[in-house]
Amino acid sequence: MVLKGRAKRILIRAFQLYNIPELLKANGLPYKTYSNGRSAITFEFGVSKEGWYRDIRRQKVNGVVQAIVDLKLAIWELTTGGNDIGNALSLEDEVYEFYKGLSPEKIEFYREKIREGLKEVMIITDVSNRWEPLPRPGIVAFSDVFDTYYTPEQVASILKVERERVVAWCREGVLKALKAGRKWRIPEKELYRFLEGSENNDECPEELQ
Repeated sequence: MVLKGRAKRILIRAFQLYNIPELLKANGLPYKTYSNGRSAITFEFGVSKEGWYRDIRRQKVNGVVQAIVDLKLAIWELTTGGNDIGNALSLEDEVYEFYKGLSPEKIEFYREKIREGLKEVMIITDVSNRWEPLPRPGIVAFSDVFDTYYTPEQVASILKVERERVVAWCREGVLKALKAGRKWRIPEKELYRFLEGSENNDECPEELQ
């Protein structure tokens, strides 16, 4: 089963932090990776940019995502808890024998359960039984893949406020910023969100209303 659609922010964040299994577990979905390398649910993300520096690759996801569900393994894991046998052939045989004994109604029940769970992390636009790889991204300069970051001084200049006010917003979480040592850095997309909020007078600081 393949579910196609757009990843919600929580899924993209989990992908960036390498904790998708924890996110799946939190939503009651199969999350384990077995000794043969198989997982019941894997995600393929659409990539808008890809840059290489020697053997280092950086990608920027565009929100498109496919959830590829190994339905037999998924139902087996949800039902049994997914104890790893440690042998690829033994695991394959056990999953096959287990799945063979399920009624069509039971299979459909779990199929819907998995679909509903995945709705928590993605917006599903299509469901099919065939996987087709997403288009390959354009190759760009390595530096073009990274987000642009602003210093508090640059943001203060753009917003016509004091630097200390920008730093205070960062500390309070009004501006979602990164801190490296003593230095704050504000992502460009966060600045855009902040500016949109000020234009709409929605959850923006009183100084900008």
